[in-house]
Amino acid sequence: MIIRSLVAALLAAVMLPGQPALAATNTGTTPAAQSPVAVIDTWIHWTRRTTWLTYGGTSVLEGQVVAEADALGYTEPLQDAAVELFARPAGASEWRRVATGTTDSDTVFRFNDHQPSRNTDYRVVYQGDLLYQESSATTRVNVRRVITSKVTRNDDGTLTMRGTVVPKVAGKTVRLQLKTCASCSWSTLRSATTTSRSTWAFRVTAPTSGDRTWFYRVFTPRDRDFLTSFSGTWKIRR
Repeated sequence: MIIRSLVAALLAAVMLPGQPALAATNTGTTPAAQSPVAVIDTWIHWTRRTTWLTYGGTSVLEGQVVAEADALGYTEPLQDAAVELFARPAGASEWRRVATGTTDSDTVFRFNDHQPSRNTDYRVVYQGDLLYQESSATTRVNVRRVITSKVTRNDDGTLTMRGTVVPKVAGKTVRLQLKTCASCSWSTLRSATTTSRSTWAFRVTAPTSGDRTWFYRVFTPRDRDFLTSFSGTWKIRR
């Protein structure tokens, strides 16, 4: 704790009996017998953080408040540093405080119980104190939609692939993709939009000849609120 020791020494020098205390305002002169207390810069260091998750998942945001290097070149993560967590959905302008915490005995703050409902920016703020400057850091947690799917056989021998998009959304574009072998590239066949109940459906066919397997899936394109999101892949054999 080299920084804390140096700071304690400086404070003791300021508070010696018979010496005037340092004022918050600068008068342009400093008493010759006093040494000013230096304000120490800090920054937020992320130790673990979620960059994306599937809708309904819980994000992990962990880090440290680190004081800048002292005269000997040592940095110091601060223990018992009070921090605040703010959230702002993608596209929004205002931040909202959603949690508070402190760095623990391992000098780590932990915010591990938040479930973003769409792409969300998070900001951790350390307000600082008499000795340490305030600091903050921002990170984004992106979210993928959940796309359910199932396949049923029709009387005419074709198949219907259908499902839902979660969270519920009407008019969202859903695209059907096919690849005709496991190592082949995906090709987009056609598009549809979700209904008012957030459902979608496509009629698909099996391979027309030979002992072959086709692969189908659907996806929703990326937008402001969500990443590109995929259903599971269905294997259709002749």
